[in-house]
Amino acid sequence: MVATSPAGSQLRISKLAEFADKHSELSFLRYELTESAKFVRPLMLILALVYLLFAVPDWFLIRDTWVFGWIVLIRLTVASFILALYLVTGSETNYQMYPWLLTACEMIASTGFVMILMSYPAPDFRIHTFWASLLIWSFALVPNRWPYIVFASIYTGVIFLGMAVYHLNPLDPSHFSAAVYFVTLSIGLAAVSSHRMNSYKRSTYAALQALAKMSETDGLTGLHNRNGFDRRLREKMASPAYLSQDLALIMIDLDDFKQINDQWGHQYGDSVLVALANHLKEAMPPEATLARWGGEEFVVFLPGYDLDRAAKTAEELRQHLANQCYRHGSGVTASFGVAVAEYGESCESFLRRADELLYLAKAGGKNRVVSDHSALTKELARTL
Repeated sequence: MVATSPAGSQLRISKLAEFADKHSELSFLRYELTESAKFVRPLMLILALVYLLFAVPDWFLIRDTWVFGWIVLIRLTVASFILALYLVTGSETNYQMYPWLLTACEMIASTGFVMILMSYPAPDFRIHTFWASLLIWSFALVPNRWPYIVFASIYTGVIFLGMAVYHLNPLDPSHFSAAVYFVTLSIGLAAVSSHRMNSYKRSTYAALQALAKMSETDGLTGLHNRNGFDRRLREKMASPAYLSQDLALIMIDLDDFKQINDQWGHQYGDSVLVALANHLKEAMPPEATLARWGGEEFVVFLPGYDLDRAAKTAEELRQHLANQCYRHGSGVTASFGVAVAEYGESCESFLRRADELLYLAKAGGKNRVVSDHSALTKELARTL
């Protein structure tokens, strides 16, 4: 059955227990690797050590130097791949490589298991059937893409049973039939349980993404809300690119919007806010981030814009809003404050300066753009 997540079609889960959208699947793999690495990485070191320590009973059971050396080489190879996987999971940038390397590591571990079994002079087939089934079950417990889990499980079952047919002669038919049954059952149960687990994890991830989006989205206009905008601004100002790139802010406040609410009602006022938000989105540069800051106030973040370019953009937005018509028969104007981040400035200081410039635009007569204090000081001197 194909499940649909709460986040919409982009987070639809396919029959392969993966997101149908490749970008969403890659984002989930990055998230999965980051989360699972916290407990999987220590287990990898323990597993590599325990796997090597099994060479001790190998020696007592075989007592053949050449064969024992061959087994130690196999164990060192498998342990090396486990350590390579440990290094890959240490960085979230390797999330695309992780499923491939994990599956290769599982296949090498299965091959090593069979090769060691073939090196024993008289292996107990029933005991090793149990170990093969346990190995298949372990694949379902390690976070990986579902098709890869199924592939590694089938590969393990096939090479184990194939080894039994061609190497363990004579082989009791009843023991072999039981082995086929238990290995097939293990593959089937591992496939079903891992499919349900992968689907559940992606459904949970989709729900978390939907909740995160809701917490950062304004319910009326569909724009980013204050929390969402603040997070994006802080991330940008904390990035190394901030040191070599201009960052501009435009604070926008609608003029005399309270009169519209008082005269026409808040419901109509909300419809005007929605229309205004759409008008702003239409005129907004593609690289801009637009948010509703609160009430009738909006904010625009412009990465890579100096003061002149940001002020020009603000003026274009002002004219665009002023030219719109609404059902109440008159347009809605807005005042704009434009600021560019100074070197080493905090987010709070940056936002405060833009807000102060917006206040000066209001005090200077509204329906205007103010991009620096000196220009507004002259304007206030004529009006006050």
